[in-house]
Amino acid sequence: MATGSHKVTQARDSAAQRRATDEPGVPIAAVASGPQLLLDAGVEPAGVALAAGLDPGWFDDPALTISLARMGHYLQECVHATRDETFALRLGLAEGAGALYTVGYLARHSTDVRTALSTVQTYVHHFGGELTLDQARGSAWFEYRFLFPALDGASLVSEGGLGIGVAFLRQLCGRNWRPDEIRIARPRPAQPARWRQCLQAPVMFGSDSNLVVFKARWLDHPVERADAELRRIMQAQVLALEAEHGADYPSRVCSALRACLLTGDASVRQVASRLATSPRTLRRRLAASRTSFDELRDRTRLETACHLLENSEASITGIADLLGYAHASALSRAFRRWTQQTPREWRARRTGAKRQ
Repeated sequence: MATGSHKVTQARDSAAQRRATDEPGVPIAAVASGPQLLLDAGVEPAGVALAAGLDPGWFDDPALTISLARMGHYLQECVHATRDETFALRLGLAEGAGALYTVGYLARHSTDVRTALSTVQTYVHHFGGELTLDQARGSAWFEYRFLFPALDGASLVSEGGLGIGVAFLRQLCGRNWRPDEIRIARPRPAQPARWRQCLQAPVMFGSDSNLVVFKARWLDHPVERADAELRRIMQAQVLALEAEHGADYPSRVCSALRACLLTGDASVRQVASRLATSPRTLRRRLAASRTSFDELRDRTRLETACHLLENSEASITGIADLLGYAHASALSRAFRRWTQQTPREWRARRTGAKRQ
């Protein structure tokens, strides 16, 4: 079992990391199935946890929080130890709504699938994610994005989030639910059939994001065994969570910025509109959080550029155009200022590290 001193040390460590990266702490419950999956693969879980900087005893306390950076490191160590590139996805599939802790239970007791997904959409920023739900011509889809793509292991956290989403829909809809198509933001793997087997659906690789497509009729499917009283209790707890983490406003702005960048307008007016506020209020709230809109836009551009360089074959010119730079040289100058490397050098090193 985790000792009290371990928990105090972990809490202080997590708080320090969050101050350094503006990333939220998340319950270790999000990766609670990791030790069992490692055992199933013939790997000793304690060694993997220690290699990632985690005390193995922390897994005994599902409410204990870890930083997203440590979660990413843990998933990297799990993949390395098992030599299984689907590990993060399978972990997400094993966790389902439980990975979202109180938010997951709140969504689980919604009246229908649409309300459940909307609930997750509202609160998933507390777990470093963003969910977009849409539908057209008889199809519905949800798109999951991780808000910190520059973190080590970010792509694995994203794949774990995708697995959570698929498992959650299975929990809500029952055994008859099947995805029509799943798109994954990673290059085509060495064993694509293994991914299709895990997800029980057609899988496309090399996508811009992680996307699950299914029949729109499922959105109105009633959730079995939904308990209105439990939902009321969970709602009160989630609202308390919102109040506790009200200072996470910069993360919400970054989330809106990512969406705006991809539509070609990342102006303060457009971002404020997405957050249902005014540009003046947005700037004032960011100043209260000791940051600025321009600083967050620069950081979001960097994180998005890193994500595209690592997970796509888009040209430097194409990435510069997407992020609103007048020329590729402007992106290169900004990128060198941020990382002391050119975009081409950074991509080459990341690609080389993956092959090793």
